[in-house]
Amino acid sequence: MSFTFDILGDRPVTYQALCEAADLPELLCAEKVDHVAPLTGIYHLYLNGLSCRSAELAKGSRGYTVRVNSPSSPDDHGLALLLVEQLAKLSGAANIKGEGDSAMDAQRFRENYSGAWIRQQVSSGVQSILLIARGIEAGEACEVPGAVRRFYVGPRLASEVLALGSPQSIEDEFFRRFSAVQYVERQGYYYPNIYILTANKGKVCGLAPDVAFLIPWVKYVALVAADDGSPVFVSYEDFPKIAGGRLSWLDEKQALMEAIPKTEWPAFCALASEFGVSPRDVQA
Repeated sequence: MSFTFDILGDRPVTYQALCEAADLPELLCAEKVDHVAPLTGIYHLYLNGLSCRSAELAKGSRGYTVRVNSPSSPDDHGLALLLVEQLAKLSGAANIKGEGDSAMDAQRFRENYSGAWIRQQVSSGVQSILLIARGIEAGEACEVPGAVRRFYVGPRLASEVLALGSPQSIEDEFFRRFSAVQYVERQGYYYPNIYILTANKGKVCGLAPDVAFLIPWVKYVALVAADDGSPVFVSYEDFPKIAGGRLSWLDEKQALMEAIPKTEWPAFCALASEFGVSPRDVQA
């Protein structure tokens, strides 16, 4: 589900001019963008440390479009509306057209798409995905592209968040977790490299002592053993049995794991070896 705005202006706009006009020096683009050349393609823009999802900006035949995808946070919607306003000014657009609406000037645009509109969009987006996720099978998840990385919503997460009761509490917790997944590095957690196995196309990530991690959704977790450096491979499903209370789930498939001191690492690897699979099994 998404909502699209058409900005009906014909003057070219550069990324640098847009950032300056919106007074957003922290605005980032997921794609490589020439700051001083006219915007001509499709771009995903977000505010570092704030946005859960990006706003999609595209150059069309009649001007520019800005799309907000659901579920998006209040800040995500606010960014999209600000981009629409500044694009209208910079491109010389006399009119802006919201999805399903007739063309309108900038003043009417802000009247129509105010805080009440944002509240309705946010509420319907969060409720929709949580209700869908609550009804799918255990082990499955709805994948939501985030500003930095994917966020997974499934039956366990949906039940936990919906149990909070009030709509505001539900939305706050949903976006708290969504944001935490995007910016785990700011909380002192490391997002490990993910490798693709050539034989079975499964994903594996490696863990080491003295580092706090965000455990991604992979097929195997590899622990570098303390003795000879040979890794201990554990299936993703078995890893929570080993990590125990060190693990706290952020979404349906990704969890934070506190750092394990180097002095405790040999014992942790020894426990993991009881659930371990052989490298040959990993490649099977």
